Amino acid sequence: MLSRVENRVLALAGIAQCSKLVQDIARRGRASEDAKRETLARIIVFDESDPEIALGGIESNALGLADLMVKRADPFLMERVRTITAIVNLERFLCKQPQVIRTLRSRLETFAEWLGSSDIDSPTSVDELAAIYTETLSHLGPRIMIKGEQSYLEDQRNVNEIRALLLAGVRCAYVFSELGGKKWHLFLNRKSTASIAGQLYPYPRSL
Repeated sequence: MLSRVENRVLALAGIAQCSKLVQDIARRGRASEDAKRETLARIIVFDESDPEIALGGIESNALGLADLMVKRADPFLMERVRTITAIVNLERFLCKQPQVIRTLRSRLETFAEWLGSSDIDSPTSVDELAAIYTETLSHLGPRIMIKGEQSYLEDQRNVNEIRALLLAGVRCAYVFSELGGKKWHLFLNRKSTASIAGQLYPYPRSL
């Protein structure tokens, strides 16, 4: 069982993973299919008291954990950090709107019933998640601005994938907040966060 701090880093990795996938779609027109599916799946995990389970487990957050461990110069890192910060801010706006929370929960429960055993990353599912994001979250605060190649950002399928992933990011941000996570953890605890992410990372690494 993970400690509270480890779960908090895992939740932050979940947000970071959403940010990384969004950036990949916006700048490359594609992102890891496995990571997208695993990331979207956590949206419909309801009433789970174990943060690790709510977040989908360690392996399904490997992309985000790897991003928290990055030490090399990355010209797009701050872009991802801005998206992470925006997602955390959006979750804070949501917490101040109980009616929106109730509506969001109801929409997601209806979506989960409709989904059944179907694929959560199918185009139809992604379209529905994007619609839920647009109708419940997109107007709560300043709009999250995503940079990328215009041709990719004009593709409606890419736009819907980005919106669905931002919804997943808010889910992770909720867990992060419940575990005491604050925006300053993104900056002041950078070394400690990278160290814990490295300990949690589930795959062998080249040195």
